[in-house]
Amino acid sequence: LDAIWDGFIESFYGVAAGDPARPVLRSILEDTFAIRLKSHYVLGIWALNKNSDLPDGIGLDQFNDRGKMPKWDPDWQAIWDGLDKPDKPVVWRIWQEGTEAVSLAAAALVSLASITGSLDEAKLTDLDRRIRHQAHAARAWRAVKLFIWSKRALDGHPGDPDLPGYLAWAHEDLAAAADAMDADGLSNVAIASPGQIRAFIANTAALIPA
Repeated sequence: LDAIWDGFIESFYGVAAGDPARPVLRSILEDTFAIRLKSHYVLGIWALNKNSDLPDGIGLDQFNDRGKMPKWDPDWQAIWDGLDKPDKPVVWRIWQEGTEAVSLAAAALVSLASITGSLDEAKLTDLDRRIRHQAHAARAWRAVKLFIWSKRALDGHPGDPDLPGYLAWAHEDLAAAADAMDADGLSNVAIASPGQIRAFIANTAALIPA
């Protein structure tokens, strides 16, 4: 695996062996997988779209399909059951998972800024755009998951005083994430776009209690 990473980083990014930027760049690229898992999945379960994009509403496209596939560890059943009928502690766990993705994505931006002098300008521009998109998308995924499971929890616990606020906050943060994407020149990205974020906001606005 080390040889594969070293060969790819040297051939694609031109960062030679011994360059202090190499382990930093590898860490940035490796963390993209953890960020995707913590963003697109929900507590490790595939619950939302079949594709990689943000949902456009609160429907759980894969929760009863791929999300319910037999796992070889019985603990998965308890996680699935918690997502099926969530309470506030489940919502908090989902928030934590999303926040871990947001934190990793923010750290990747900081790390990339520390090695800018080691990358070809075109490669740097491309990677910077991708990592910025990743950071905005992680923020959007966190808010979408917070909204969906706060709504599910509120349906089961209609008297909870906090869950309506979680729904309202998620919409505010989604709007801010979409605006930040536009400001970063990411209006036309194919996946997790500002347009998709705003579609989710529009389609779920009526679900926030007064």
